[in-house]
Amino acid sequence: MKRISKEKILELHIKYAFGNTLGNMFQELIWTHSLIVFDIAEQIGRDLNKKYNIKIDLDLLYIGALVHDIGAYNCFDKSLQPIRNYIEHGFIGYHILKKENYNEKYCRFALCHTGVGLTKDNIIKNKLLLPHRDLVPITLEEEIICYSDNFHTKVPKFKEYDEVKKDLESDFEGNVFRFEYMTNKFGNPDLSQIKKKYIKWHRKVDSIKSKYTKD
Repeated sequence: MKRISKEKILELHIKYAFGNTLGNMFQELIWTHSLIVFDIAEQIGRDLNKKYNIKIDLDLLYIGALVHDIGAYNCFDKSLQPIRNYIEHGFIGYHILKKENYNEKYCRFALCHTGVGLTKDNIIKNKLLLPHRDLVPITLEEEIICYSDNFHTKVPKFKEYDEVKKDLESDFEGNVFRFEYMTNKFGNPDLSQIKKKYIKWHRKVDSIKSKYTKD
């Protein structure tokens, strides 16, 4: 199967962003967050290969990271006011990717990346507007993207292990157990070099946010 290019996926993000100033800013935020998630996931994948000779499909990780948040745009209007519950963005993204004729193995990265995956029990108990079934990662690559996504937010900011664990604990029952299970498999990623790589971008975003807050 021919690899989907970075440029093609970027076109998809631009298509679903709003086409105004706020939309362009949000699109850059989602896109750069996705690149950061890949950097974290790539580190995990290479470590698994080095330590345990486990072969991870880095091309699949790359595409998965770049498409996993495509549903985020449809949760907001052109003024960035919420119009859908954000927890639905993975399910929304899955159907966007299906509509765009992406292979199921790519679509699943959107479907099952939220938190540490959403179980059927989570969905029913919290009355989420999602299908009553498990929306959880299954393959190693799906798990790695899901796990990596927790260490960077679209605020944007990096999160260390203890902060991630605390936030997950307040969300859904079973989250911490599944997070610790993933940590035992993949380790605690070293974010130091990735933070340095994106420090200028984070400062730029903070500056823009500050301007809009003042206005």
